[in-house]
Amino acid sequence: MANPQNIQIGIDLGTTNSSVAINNNGNIEIVKKPGGVEYTPSVFGFNEAKNKVVGQKAYESFYRFADIKNYKPEVKRLMGTLEKFHFERANVDMGPEEISAEILKSLKEDILRKYPDFNTVAAVITVPAAFSVLQAEATKRAGNLAGFKHVVLLQEPIAAAIAYGYTNTKNENWLIYDFGGGTFDVALIASKDRALSVLGHNGDNFLGGKNFDLEIVDKAIVPKIMEKFSIKNFNRSNEKYRIAFSQLKFFAETAKIELSEYA
Repeated sequence: MANPQNIQIGIDLGTTNSSVAINNNGNIEIVKKPGGVEYTPSVFGFNEAKNKVVGQKAYESFYRFADIKNYKPEVKRLMGTLEKFHFERANVDMGPEEISAEILKSLKEDILRKYPDFNTVAAVITVPAAFSVLQAEATKRAGNLAGFKHVVLLQEPIAAAIAYGYTNTKNENWLIYDFGGGTFDVALIASKDRALSVLGHNGDNFLGGKNFDLEIVDKAIVPKIMEKFSIKNFNRSNEKYRIAFSQLKFFAETAKIELSEYA
């Protein structure tokens, strides 16, 4: 087992976005992508040259340009399952663990790009409080596949409590919720004598920002489309319109983010 005191990498492996932070000689630093972006879209696939692609370009290829047969998003919800995704261009099948490993590799490469000699032997990866043993073990294996010899898992609400309560001196209880892109967690934390303890936790691994995006599509965009056009069976369950709904989700998410900035 890795000594927790020696682990210098913390990773949020998210449904929609992932990020990585390091302890650089006592200074906590979020490792940014080229251009100063602090997160990586959790999308993986193969470009026209059959090269592996992770992040923003993969995100745009899947959603904006609807290349749905060569890119895969949101695999966090599939962790712990035996489901496989076929990448048509590369003619390979990959499971959630393998795809997640590629996202984790990309985050590790971001660290090494800036700090070539940084110790990447071990990492802490956060997981939803509601993750099952199978889902947690799958996340660990993904970390190992990415090249992290030692992987320590930390529940997301607990990570937030530690970050907030590290210097807290009051004895009090906190209700912490984490509403992410694809999962929702809530935890009741007790802070007493500078120690944190979990009184209880629960969550839903299929509730998050993605669901809001789909609600916007189904209840706002589609009705407007149907007012102007007569399209038979125009819904997300119809395979015929899968590409169209992928693009509509992209526009819904983009509009949601832009509106949130002005709220």
